[in-house]
Amino acid sequence: MDLGDGRRLWAFADTWLGVIQGRRKIARVLRSSGALQIDTNSCGPLRYLRDNTGAPRQLIPMRPGDDESRVAHWPLALVCEGDRVIAFYQRIRLHGDSVAQINFSFLGVGIAAASIADFAFHLDCQGELLFSAEEYGFFDAVLPSETYLYGLGCPPRPGSLRRPCRLGRVLRGAEARRSAYEVWDGKSWNYDISRAAEVLDAGSPEMSLLRGVA
Repeated sequence: MDLGDGRRLWAFADTWLGVIQGRRKIARVLRSSGALQIDTNSCGPLRYLRDNTGAPRQLIPMRPGDDESRVAHWPLALVCEGDRVIAFYQRIRLHGDSVAQINFSFLGVGIAAASIADFAFHLDCQGELLFSAEEYGFFDAVLPSETYLYGLGCPPRPGSLRRPCRLGRVLRGAEARRSAYEVWDGKSWNYDISRAAEVLDAGSPEMSLLRGVA
């Protein structure tokens, strides 16, 4: 995400820390991490955000009492709002005992915020989720305008690789208020999320939205 000051912020989900000496040795897993890029080249080097010991630090905090071997907060879309950054994240329940095992359940989507001065994120809404797993949300890709934040949500379908996408929006500054979200129902904007229309046949949970030229 472009911070507007010559820097970009990158966010990652499970980040393995360790060494590679012939074989990979995982010493620790961060459930999320972040890195800054100070380069006009999008392929330029990344500098991980670090704690006071110099080690890479977790980007999205957990709820008090969370067991990080069983619960994760994985970053989704990032939005820059002046001097602060909003991060939407998915709350995940992990299954299995191996850090390399891909076995999890999606619990819903929450929101976190931080100052661009230190990127010390805190959970908004006391960690309560904005959208349930059934509602899914609209944060696979976002595009801010002056007035609204637009987003696509492309929930998976059981037994299918196809992920149709729905379009939602929320007034800038009201991202943490669930009742402020609207969906496109095919004809107009509607506050009833169950009436969201499919606007894209097949999407991905990792996409980008770009403004087109009419």
